[in-house]
Amino acid sequence: MCGVLAIVTPGQKMSADLLKVARRMNSVMERRGPDGHGILARNDVLLGHRRLAIRGGSAGRQPMATPDGRYAISYNGELYNDDELRRTLTADHGVTFETRCDTETLLHAFRVWGKQCVDHLRGMFALVAVDFHSGEVLIARDRCGVKPLFYTHIGTTLLVASSIAALLEHPDVPRRPNYKAISHYLSSFRLTLGRETMYEGIYQLESAQRMTVNSRGTQIETYWELPVEDQTINFAEAVASLETGLDDAVKRRQVSDRPVGMLLSGGIDSASIASVMSQSGGSFFACGAGQEVETASQTAETVGCEFESVRSSEEDYDQAWSELLRASRLPASTPSDPVILLIAKQLKQKVDVALGGEGADEMLCGYAAQHWTGEDFVRHAMMGSSGTTPFRLKLAQRYGRDSFRSPVDLFIAGNSFLQRELKPHVFKPEVWDAAEHDEPIDATYEAAAGTHEDESASRKIYRLIHRVNLEGQLSRLDTATMQASLEGRVPFTDHVLCEQMAEVSFQNHIRIYDGCDPDQTSNELADSQSLHTKRLLREVAGQRLPEAIINRPKQSFPTPVFQWLSGPWTNRVKQTLATSPFLSELIHPELLPQLVESPETAGLLLWPLMNLAHWGDQEFAA
Repeated sequence: MCGVLAIVTPGQKMSADLLKVARRMNSVMERRGPDGHGILARNDVLLGHRRLAIRGGSAGRQPMATPDGRYAISYNGELYNDDELRRTLTADHGVTFETRCDTETLLHAFRVWGKQCVDHLRGMFALVAVDFHSGEVLIARDRCGVKPLFYTHIGTTLLVASSIAALLEHPDVPRRPNYKAISHYLSSFRLTLGRETMYEGIYQLESAQRMTVNSRGTQIETYWELPVEDQTINFAEAVASLETGLDDAVKRRQVSDRPVGMLLSGGIDSASIASVMSQSGGSFFACGAGQEVETASQTAETVGCEFESVRSSEEDYDQAWSELLRASRLPASTPSDPVILLIAKQLKQKVDVALGGEGADEMLCGYAAQHWTGEDFVRHAMMGSSGTTPFRLKLAQRYGRDSFRSPVDLFIAGNSFLQRELKPHVFKPEVWDAAEHDEPIDATYEAAAGTHEDESASRKIYRLIHRVNLEGQLSRLDTATMQASLEGRVPFTDHVLCEQMAEVSFQNHIRIYDGCDPDQTSNELADSQSLHTKRLLREVAGQRLPEAIINRPKQSFPTPVFQWLSGPWTNRVKQTLATSPFLSELIHPELLPQLVESPETAGLLLWPLMNLAHWGDQEFAA
């Protein structure tokens, strides 16, 4: 994969000093692209690039410009409809290609279609393209957000990069914590909140967004969203659609001039991908780690691929965790992040591309309690605003209240590691005020749930999870694989497949098993394994994989990090939390012992608190 850089100084040419800064910013992304680098500066636009060579050989050097020099591009990603696009551009627009690189395809797509070029793309991408004649700059990100893109302003100057670390290399970019995002991180382990990042004033271009910069100013628009349900699609048709769609998505992602492997856990998602890879012919290499190594090895044996287990001892894990913190200049998102880095590094010894199973749970309803939240809200709403029922009592016992204004309100309450009701007592007043009392979380999540008024509560939650949760999964994959200079590809984020599965009714994705008590809350149903999740994928996999793999409980490269934090690392944890200058500015010091020792919060909060301490002290210490 690659690293993208852009600097736009409206009406002003690039100074020699800014060129030096741009080279430093570009070099920060060396791990994203160790095979080559380049800078192109003309008029008031600079493009930079770091290249991880996967296709096209030396002809794929970037930034790439058209022969006449009018159009140029810096691009990170992979087009999976490259051949189709080339045929269309050649037949309908007379384009002649000089290389086999998809970068050239994308460059001509921009030349022909302008900002609408992204509507034609099937793949993962983060790009900056410029028309030097008109002065228009296009900045765009793929539909599901596989590839990241961040931006900030210094006065009228716009800076864009594939990593926050690259932006922070500019000496005039302020380094300030974003308390809205920090509060969200403590609730969710997610590093972004809509466009907000953990740094105030540094933003992400969100998935399926494109930004245009020209003489009229800057405009950001969303160019894609999931379609509405089609109730006429029956279960058998949905299964057939998933089978053909997944096969196509996987095979498209196996196209590479370099060896391809995969991150293999012991679950149905990566196993389904592995089964398709094995059917398409040729051997491939896979790695797994953590507490699922044995089951991942069994999966590898079933599909016939070479498998290596990755050591993830306390020491290995700790070193990987520290490396991620230093390199990304961000907290780690989930406890799986360091494990994914360890796997990616071992894969890199034999392959340059690796497929992963991210996106299956979001697209196919794999999160039992979360996806059933909408049904909880419907039950709650049917009971009216007065009176006490057993169901309302259960909600009150879990969330401290039994009234919710929307499905999203209930979802937030049910999926927060630190409940909002506690935050005014945990955060210092000025921090809680700066976090705007979590109102940005409400607004962001409501927007992610969509504006289709006629959609069901469950459908709104489906949209929300696909937008918000998927972003976190893809962010951690990109951070870890790029640190290992490994290209990660994710078949379950193929937008054509996502559209097909989004049209399938909620009931065909997930339902209560026959004979189970429907009067239970989503959490009770999930805890008792009464919800039949990912029905379509289990049906497809049933024709290809053993039942033990199909029905294995969902995990994601699990490690005993919580046991380490509360066991062998106890003294280190207490010392860090007690002496962290950043945490002392964030949280009432007298409450920290309660948070880390309370049975209700300790296991979940130790991880984000330790990350905030290390990151905050690293970035903001005086």
